[in-house]
Amino acid sequence: MNEIPESEMSEIEDMDLDKLEEEWKENEKDAEEIAENWEKFFRAKEAPQKQPKNPGGEIEEAEMAKISEVIEKRELEIYKYPNVVGLGASYRTKAGKPTDELCLVVYVEKKVPAAQLSKRDIIPKEIDGVKTDVVEMGRIEAL
Repeated sequence: MNEIPESEMSEIEDMDLDKLEEEWKENEKDAEEIAENWEKFFRAKEAPQKQPKNPGGEIEEAEMAKISEVIEKRELEIYKYPNVVGLGASYRTKAGKPTDELCLVVYVEKKVPAAQLSKRDIIPKEIDGVKTDVVEMGRIEAL
């Protein structure tokens, strides 16, 4: 059986379990709301439409290919921005709800208001003609 090292044990003992439980419940509630919004979004995309905006998905495939090219070309540069923990091609979200707009998603540990950042630390709204969306992801840790 693995034992917890003594140095880590003091950190565990110092944790405020009530505060952790409260934060957990808040995060769980937020996660449920986000999951519900995405489910609604995909159900709406699957529903038959009178005039398909994108017959056969060719436009969407082309957009995804363009975003993937930009990620491949500019990945190292983008990771130099503060808090960046990941990149992806996905739908833009506004107020926690997905839109129909594909974009390059820049995942950050903590989203910081632009007013608190220097100009060089602000992720551009567009990179090589592809719009960006900054999404707070939290800290990513190996299990």
